[in-house]
Amino acid sequence: MEPTRARLEAASAALQAMLAFSGAADGVLKRFFREHSQLGQHDRAFVAEVAFAVLRHLRLFEQLGAQRSARRLALASLSITFGLSVRELAPLLRREEEGWLTELRSQAQSELPTGVRLSLPDWLCEKLLAQYGAEELEKLGRALLQQAPLDLRVNTLLASREEVLAQLARDGIGASATAVVASASVIWPKTKDEG
Repeated sequence: MEPTRARLEAASAALQAMLAFSGAADGVLKRFFREHSQLGQHDRAFVAEVAFAVLRHLRLFEQLGAQRSARRLALASLSITFGLSVRELAPLLRREEEGWLTELRSQAQSELPTGVRLSLPDWLCEKLLAQYGAEELEKLGRALLQQAPLDLRVNTLLASREEVLAQLARDGIGASATAVVASASVIWPKTKDEG
């Protein structure tokens, strides 16, 4: 994940649309990409990763002072979720953002309420705590903050599973094969016209 000024601006614009909560986040992002067709594959990947990380961690970032500023939320995500330092982000920052981001990182290290740390509403946090206990709540909350895995199907007319896994490894993408599901034949019922 390599942030650039253009990618940060695109992520901020996509987040602005998503934070209106006018529809499903994936639908809003899909529409954003259609309207911004000049974005390349890596740009789109960056925007999607940052945007969904912000949505997963929204309560935490807002508590730390990002409010509903799409740009600040994107920067918070790059710093807290993806671990980029203020020094690494410095070329992208405006004058007032460097101090703010340094303070945000400091606050993120402090003791925060469980619901804030896990970006869960207090009412849900209380119910899960009562049902599962503190240790399981922590595990569940952390799991919910993780990026969802992606399953890909390989078109074996174009490449084998092994070739695709090797290419992903060369590209630095961790992947593993899943169990192969045998395809089933479907027999369509005949209509009266088909005899």
